[in-house]
Amino acid sequence: MTLIHIAVFIGFAILIRLLRNQIASAWLMFLSSLIFIFWLQPVSSIRSLEFWLPSILITLTVLIWGITSAREVFTEKDNRLAGWLALAVILGLSGLRYLNLGFLVELVNPPVIWQVIILILIAGSLLWLVQRSSSENKTPASIAVIGLIVVFVILKYPPAALKASQILRIINGQSPKLANSTEIAWVGYSYFAFRLIHVLREWQQGRKFNANLRDFMVYVLFFPAFIAGPIDRLDHFQKQLEQRNAQPASEDFLEGGRRIAHGLFYKFILADSLALLALNPLSAQQVRSTGWMWVLVYTYAFRLYFDFSGYTDLAIGISRLMGIQLPENFKQPYLAENLTVFWNRWHITLTQWFRTYYFNPVTRYLRTRKQPISTVWMIFFTQVSTMVLIALWHGISLNFVLWGLWNGLGMFAHNRWTEWRKQYPAEPSKYVWVVRAQKYISIFMTFNFIALGWVWFALPDINSALLVFSKLTGGV
Repeated sequence: MTLIHIAVFIGFAILIRLLRNQIASAWLMFLSSLIFIFWLQPVSSIRSLEFWLPSILITLTVLIWGITSAREVFTEKDNRLAGWLALAVILGLSGLRYLNLGFLVELVNPPVIWQVIILILIAGSLLWLVQRSSSENKTPASIAVIGLIVVFVILKYPPAALKASQILRIINGQSPKLANSTEIAWVGYSYFAFRLIHVLREWQQGRKFNANLRDFMVYVLFFPAFIAGPIDRLDHFQKQLEQRNAQPASEDFLEGGRRIAHGLFYKFILADSLALLALNPLSAQQVRSTGWMWVLVYTYAFRLYFDFSGYTDLAIGISRLMGIQLPENFKQPYLAENLTVFWNRWHITLTQWFRTYYFNPVTRYLRTRKQPISTVWMIFFTQVSTMVLIALWHGISLNFVLWGLWNGLGMFAHNRWTEWRKQYPAEPSKYVWVVRAQKYISIFMTFNFIALGWVWFALPDINSALLVFSKLTGGV
């Protein structure tokens, strides 16, 4: 997301909030979210991919709304209008190919119209089948969850991404020899998938949502949070849509502006400046000094925080301009006194998502199975496997697995230490300075453990990471 994107998003957010007609405001938010995902998608060397990927996101969103909604609402006026407008956006952008608007054609790069019509016919047929099926049939939801995960694995696993790139090039009549694993840069897919899986799993467990198609599509494709989150829940987001004018616009503008300024400072001044000095594959090889290597590792830790937290502040701030309060994602994580607290403060909505849809269900299963395992092994498995899955979300490679193991084993060790201390409780010190010293030492140790773990995260291979660890301890 560039400064131009941010400026345009701010302008549209203010316009949406200032519209006196609340129905018109809601529809403008809907159309903006649909159109902006095309703008956010980078140009690809695979022909027309920057058109197809956002179009598929819109199509999948409509289909999954159909799966999880009562069948009788399909024909309601607002839902039919939202469906026709989504169709109009796709067809309208594809029609740019036939207009003399070169800069727009290059931006969207639409295919020939008959290919778009085939996509629409396939989507329409699937939606018709969904409408004809029983609302109690959970099979389509299961297929959708599996499909979303499979696509995610393909995008995150370089050999699979390379193969997919080659196939798409062959379909397009392009040379597969020029394919590479980074060509399919599907912007926003991770957060898109998390939101849809959340809805599908809740629906499979018996929860009913009453969001109309317009609000559902805004939730899934909401342009401020499309690239970097946070991951909101549908029920919370829908409540925000309903209550977005509860507070005075001036109050929302003031708070939104403050968060935007904070995000701009974090991302474009602090993070981008620290990136010049932060650890990277080249500096890992070139730096010889132990002291400078520590500087690079610490700089990378802060650069990563300011970058991600800055993007989150921008998303929260732009949303607040429209009267929508997204959940917080970072709460001073580097001041955490232990790893458990850190992961309750870092990328909060992601860890909550994995806790809800993986950690808690697996824990319940292990506790209630006919041959239960010991509590210690259950904690070990759930903590380590959860952190490995969070790591694989960033990318499917051995280094990310090791980063997940680093954090998972660290959390397990902290859990065992906490349980041991309960058996041998120590009297709290009556000296304030001792209590403060213990707190600061805990923060220092936690931060260093996290910062060293980022070495696995920052570098592409094990040898580079081991080289950095060697230099950090005085080796060459």
